[in-house]
Amino acid sequence: MDTGRCVGFPSGGCPEDLSSTETAVLFFRAYIIPVLICIGVPANLFVLVIFIRLQQKSACRFNIYAIGIAVAHVFQCIFQALLDQFIGRGLWYASGCRLTFKLDIQSELNCKLVAYLPAAAQLLCATLLVSFTIDRTVTIFRPIHSRGDIHLAYAYFDVLGCFLLSFLIFIPAALFYTIVKNHGDKCSCALSDPTSPGARYVILMSAFCSYTVPTFFILILNVLICYKVKDIVQGKQLGAKTSTRQKMERRRILGHLGVCSLFLLLSMPLVIVMAIRQHSDAMNYDQTDPAYHNEVVQLTKFFNSFTAIQYSSEIWVYLIFLPNVRSEAVRLLCGCKCLTKFETVRRFVTRHVKITSAERQQRLPGKCKEAGKNIKLIGGSDSAATSARDR
Repeated sequence: MDTGRCVGFPSGGCPEDLSSTETAVLFFRAYIIPVLICIGVPANLFVLVIFIRLQQKSACRFNIYAIGIAVAHVFQCIFQALLDQFIGRGLWYASGCRLTFKLDIQSELNCKLVAYLPAAAQLLCATLLVSFTIDRTVTIFRPIHSRGDIHLAYAYFDVLGCFLLSFLIFIPAALFYTIVKNHGDKCSCALSDPTSPGARYVILMSAFCSYTVPTFFILILNVLICYKVKDIVQGKQLGAKTSTRQKMERRRILGHLGVCSLFLLLSMPLVIVMAIRQHSDAMNYDQTDPAYHNEVVQLTKFFNSFTAIQYSSEIWVYLIFLPNVRSEAVRLLCGCKCLTKFETVRRFVTRHVKITSAERQQRLPGKCKEAGKNIKLIGGSDSAATSARDR
């Protein structure tokens, strides 16, 4: 298709008939999304490095899922926040509505990639979080048979399966999205025939499998986890003894609940508005009441953009609930030799970095050798003193 004459946005300033909701969407995508991207990409890469190091020290399924989710969030920051939301609409508004460039109408390939990659990244994050929640539920209800440091191969295969499944399922989005001319020279990247079976498949997968089903599934499982946590807390109050491993597992449960709570807090409004939009489409409100339909569409876009907060701020959830993550973060930030020369840094590291059992075991042979040398030196000096007295 010839896209040389296509115009993505009107030039010559922002339209005066923008609603307050549409203005909020454009403002968020133009000014808030870039900040979240600048925070989210390095933060998730930092989380990725932390959990890889923790996995090398003490392998467990929690670390595997956290690594997979961190990679998925990097994909979301790049494909969903940057390509779709900022370059797609925010850049135009940030330029004072003068920049007419629109990435997805530059070529058919751009249209298909912009339609495919953000949808696949969103489904990837949702499936990983569902799998993570299932694993945590099984772990807390069967703590002996499903301890967190066993069955690691299942977790690796699960994460790999989520990656493959998510990017395979949305291949039809790349097939059915194309550049469509609307009015005059205005073009958009849209489904060529929204009523075709393939287009309906893409719409249903985006609406239900990426948002609605994972949200309610995670909500139900988290209720079960909270019910079990209540029993654990009551057992602790009764004076039941807990090992260090059990305490660490409880902190992981709280960390997972924090991640899921952030997801639910940002996804529930979007799921509700998407249900209203589906009803609006079914009742043909786009023709009978276009103002109401446009308001619902803009609300959907706003809450969809709002979910960018989730994949830019999960690092704080890990730092708040997981002491081993805090310790490893301090090791990475303050552990280099150039910083440990300063007394203040050494005190900070000593205070906030906890020595793991594996590191403690590694240090024991060295301490034993030093103790043996000291004993030999003491014994040698005693024998020398005795022989001197005898003489």
